[in-house]
Amino acid sequence: LRHPNVVELLGYYLSPSYEIAQIVSPYLINGNLREYLWGKPVGMAQLLGFVRDITAGLDYLHSYSPPIIHGDLRPANVLIDLHINAVLCDFGLASFVSGSGTSPGLVTSTTLKGSPRYMSPELLMGDDCTHSLESDVWAWGCTVFQVSCLLRIWTP
Repeated sequence: LRHPNVVELLGYYLSPSYEIAQIVSPYLINGNLREYLWGKPVGMAQLLGFVRDITAGLDYLHSYSPPIIHGDLRPANVLIDLHINAVLCDFGLASFVSGSGTSPGLVTSTTLKGSPRYMSPELLMGDDCTHSLESDVWAWGCTVFQVSCLLRIWTP
């Protein structure tokens, strides 16, 4: 995968016992979007730039062949690079889409995985806890709302 709004994979580490797996990616000095938004004043042009970057990164993943489901899109999983561009990261729940629209070779879990505040209604209320392109779009909408309005979603 190579896109300016998707974090680059530099390598990986797998322990000899196969109990620990880690990926290696560049260090992005400005932290994640959640911290960035509440850490300093941000203008509307910059906010719209973040929305554009997140949209471009997700479009790239969903347009890949086969399409890639991020599975946990939220401001904490968007890094800010040196040039103040948004970069999607944390692909721990990512999966490929098969011809049926679900992740190939994966068993549907009865346990929710991800961030409930950004999960689509069908994930929260249904028996099928399989992430989809559509659930990514829901998470994108929640993220865009939060970025555009500078509001934390689902808080009292």
